[in-house]
Amino acid sequence: AVVSTQSGHYGRGAVRAREFLPWSAQMLAWNARPPPPRYEHSRSKWEETWRDRLRKAGKSWLSSWLQHQDEDDEFWVHGSVKHDYNRVTIPLLVVGGLEDGYKTSIFRMSQNLNPASKFIIGPWVHNWPDVSPAGPRIDFLNLCLEWFTSHLKDGPSTDTWPRLRLYVRDSFKVGQLYEQDDLGRYVSFKDIVPHLEAPNVRGLLAEIAATEAPQNLKRGASIFLKETTDTVRVLFSPELVSKIEMKVHPLQGYRPGCFYSFGSLGDTCWDQSSALRHSLTFGTGQLGQDLVLLGDIYFLVAVSSSCGWKERQYVYVQLCDVFQDGEAVQIARAGYDLTRQTAFHTLEERGEGNGTKNLGTSPATSRVYLLQMTFASHCISVGNELVVSVAPSGFPFIWPSCSNSTLSFLPHHSCILFKRFTTSQIGELEVEDQLAFQPPLPLVKAPKIKILPGSETYTEEEAENGYHRTVMKSDWGKYGLPSTEITDHEITEVVMEINPECTYARVREDKKLYLEFGGVAFEEGRSVSVTVETSQTMEGGYDSYILHESLSVKEGGKAFWEEKWTDVIPRETCDWS
Repeated sequence: AVVSTQSGHYGRGAVRAREFLPWSAQMLAWNARPPPPRYEHSRSKWEETWRDRLRKAGKSWLSSWLQHQDEDDEFWVHGSVKHDYNRVTIPLLVVGGLEDGYKTSIFRMSQNLNPASKFIIGPWVHNWPDVSPAGPRIDFLNLCLEWFTSHLKDGPSTDTWPRLRLYVRDSFKVGQLYEQDDLGRYVSFKDIVPHLEAPNVRGLLAEIAATEAPQNLKRGASIFLKETTDTVRVLFSPELVSKIEMKVHPLQGYRPGCFYSFGSLGDTCWDQSSALRHSLTFGTGQLGQDLVLLGDIYFLVAVSSSCGWKERQYVYVQLCDVFQDGEAVQIARAGYDLTRQTAFHTLEERGEGNGTKNLGTSPATSRVYLLQMTFASHCISVGNELVVSVAPSGFPFIWPSCSNSTLSFLPHHSCILFKRFTTSQIGELEVEDQLAFQPPLPLVKAPKIKILPGSETYTEEEAENGYHRTVMKSDWGKYGLPSTEITDHEITEVVMEINPECTYARVREDKKLYLEFGGVAFEEGRSVSVTVETSQTMEGGYDSYILHESLSVKEGGKAFWEEKWTDVIPRETCDWS
């Protein structure tokens, strides 16, 4: 299993705006392609087969996905193992990469699947480990051959393999990601991976209240680290005000990258310094020693709502490794619809008599949530800074809540928690020679001829209506495949827009496919040329999602299929009281 099952469309109740259209748009265009004419002798039969395909697959998946806005809906649950790990009874080799959104589910499965299963998390993107643009790459095919020989042909046992082989990155700048293969090292865990259990919220709140800031807190530092035997807690300075209003801004989710990153310009999570400037940010100051973040990360966040939780409320959180020149590399993140999460009324949990500070809010407006962030495998280098950012919006990583109410952050009742690993412990776990992974074998590719080069652009601008607009254009180039006599050319444009108040957003993806089928086709004795054009727009505010979609197919320059449709789908609500 390469990567694993976890919803790439919903994250903790929030729609992943950046992810919803690409896969749906890709498949709408690909499903509209014709069967190769070379396998049909009759044009009428070929056209009939093609039209039948368009009738069955000629609508996108967007509407269906948005009909199921609860990630625990059976629609999604059937494809996820996390609800019942015991369903998996055979040994699995599960492989994924740190630049892939599924890395968290791989780490979670390494703690829960049957003992015979093994796991590898390398430095790769959402692609095969022998072709990923982020390296080092490995000889993935022979690795699979070893596994299958062991389990299907009684070959050498894989029982001695580590339970988890994990690539731990050192501090790196985003520009190095696809240029260098020496940005970290492999470590291995022989047995079940040590992980952090979800803390008891009531007990953690009491510990936060009893913790005093160090007397030598760095100048300008707004958070500090408190280490125990097996955990690290990131606590907020008592010098901070007790309640900080969070204002929305279109750039709080600036250039978040793609859940399914393939390593292209628009897929990569870039320097987050702009997002940090427009969010609430808290930093340690320059670290005096390396800091390892490995495994689960929990954020206990206390917030209050100006509407008394009568409206939908989102929060977007990042942990970043910040260099002295200001570049911020994302380590972990989380985007939550808080109104779908279990909440603790802070004043009910923490009364006046327990020595805690009065929040100055009523139980109806002040709540504490325990949020699980994405898995991390990163070592912040000495001299860099750990920065935490909190924001009420994270578009386009998540669709905005579109609420007019205000969310405030309560730092004295919040903390971040992760398992403690020292650099010496990591050194003891380190495996030489990249775990004996061999460099990949030379790829054997079907011969293809490049006819036109590809290109990629990424631009940001303020539109006439005041919306912040991001435009990504990708031209795959034009290629010919001599063995099939097919020429293929695909062009994509993605436009993402959000208004200054973050109460309305729009994402549009347009695709154009140009296909030429050479050789003699049918009785006409000529090649067949096909153009497929699709357009999908998802937009909306507080109450609904609005979908505008179209599919246009031409053959030989003449219209073959045209279809347009619009759907209005209500945004689901919860009992927020």
